[in-house]
Amino acid sequence: MESMSRASRLTVLAGGVDCPYLSGNHDLLKWIGDVGSLVSEFTPGSVPTRHRFLACSRALEAMSDPIEVVEAGALRVTAEAHQLGCQVKAALRPITSATSHGPHELLRTG
Repeated sequence: MESMSRASRLTVLAGGVDCPYLSGNHDLLKWIGDVGSLVSEFTPGSVPTRHRFLACSRALEAMSDPIEVVEAGALRVTAEAHQLGCQVKAALRPITSATSHGPHELLRTG
């Protein structure tokens, strides 16, 4: 993980900073918190919800250039990022993953 870029050390969360999502990301989020920043516009104890995932993209877009999209929601975030004049990068995940559709669609369509 030490090879992550400085920009990758900022993570915007869709819930409180004490409510990491997905549980499988616990070690990664702990590392980012140790060497970078975990940011949320929600109070501690706020659990991630669909509405909060959509809302957190505002903060991500405002603080990041380029925007790096890795999972579902990539197409929406990309459209908003382009409106703000931000560059967008897509991180590839296995094509068989249900959450990889957005980044793969971005790469397919340019």
